[in-house]
Amino acid sequence: MAAATPRTLDPAQVGRSTTPMVNAATWVGGLSAAAVYVTGPALVHVALSVAHQVLPLFRVPVGQVTARSARAQAAMNANTIAPLAVAIGLGGVIFTATGSYLDVMTRAGFPLEDPNLTDVALLSGLFCVMAIATSMAVIAVSGRDQVREHTTLRSSGMSPMQVSRLVAWQSVCLALSAAGMGLLPVALVAWLVVSYSLALVGSMALSLSWLGLAAGFLLCWFVLWAVQFSQAMPWLRREAAVGLRHA
Repeated sequence: MAAATPRTLDPAQVGRSTTPMVNAATWVGGLSAAAVYVTGPALVHVALSVAHQVLPLFRVPVGQVTARSARAQAAMNANTIAPLAVAIGLGGVIFTATGSYLDVMTRAGFPLEDPNLTDVALLSGLFCVMAIATSMAVIAVSGRDQVREHTTLRSSGMSPMQVSRLVAWQSVCLALSAAGMGLLPVALVAWLVVSYSLALVGSMALSLSWLGLAAGFLLCWFVLWAVQFSQAMPWLRREAAVGLRHA
């Protein structure tokens, strides 16, 4: 039996068929990002459970404490991570759909010279700003709980330097969880785009903005670290008893 070959359309048909591809990718990406936000607590619990199993492999005591602490506060961390995951996911979806559209048009014989992606970048930036503002608000509200946790750990024998490392490890753990959750909509849209491109031009056309995704992860990590560290620093300079009285 001869192997089935993908159906290839002529360039004019490809030009008319790419709009439904972009629309479908946008809808699927948006709905899957919304699903990530709604199921955030469950996904965060899974992500932090994985971190709880992986971090001990690095044989860093502070990292192990971080994993246990993050898992114990999964409900609060879900409110912090979910908006960041949605921002990473929507940004990745927009750039994947747009870049793949340009790739398909190029392979079909309609290359777009000097495409202007300013609107795409601005829209993705807007999502990031909104998500960061939401996460910062959640961290600010939970600041009292963080002070209580840090001062309790200091009363148990941890030094201010170790608590600072704890904050750094925790921000990395939360940022990785957000990035992992944000990749779910991107992966679904990538599968959809590949299916469309095989039918339209007979080859796989997929453009993933790995640089943008990496930048999103680094931005999430820096914001989480900066906000948490700025809250912890004033109390790390004081005696643990003062922090306990404040908490």
